[in-house]
Amino acid sequence: MFASTDRLAKLPRLRNDDLFRALVASMWIGIRIRLLTVPCKWLFPSIVLLCTIGVHCLSNSAFAVLLRACFIFFGYAARRLRFEGAPLMLGFILGGDMEEYLRRSLTLSGGRRGRGIDSLDILSP
Repeated sequence: MFASTDRLAKLPRLRNDDLFRALVASMWIGIRIRLLTVPCKWLFPSIVLLCTIGVHCLSNSAFAVLLRACFIFFGYAARRLRFEGAPLMLGFILGGDMEEYLRRSLTLSGGRRGRGIDSLDILSP
């Protein structure tokens, strides 16, 4: 009748927290490695679906989901037209700052575009 409690008493107990944390970490690493075996054609749409559900749950608005759908369509079209992702993202992220610093440099140089290049020591013989 009490055979199951006897078996539990014989199991090694985790008294060391470091050992427990190492076991949990190895479990998570194993799960992530196992996800690498899933084909991208199945993994990517499931990630997009889960992210869309998350956007809807956080904002509870249809506009946020439609905006996400527009970005998904833009990303798909850019991928099909073979646009490079890194320059496109740099343009979106740094575009405003690049424009602002170009205006500052043109203001400091009096409108001459070549002044910064002429002052470089690399170009002088």
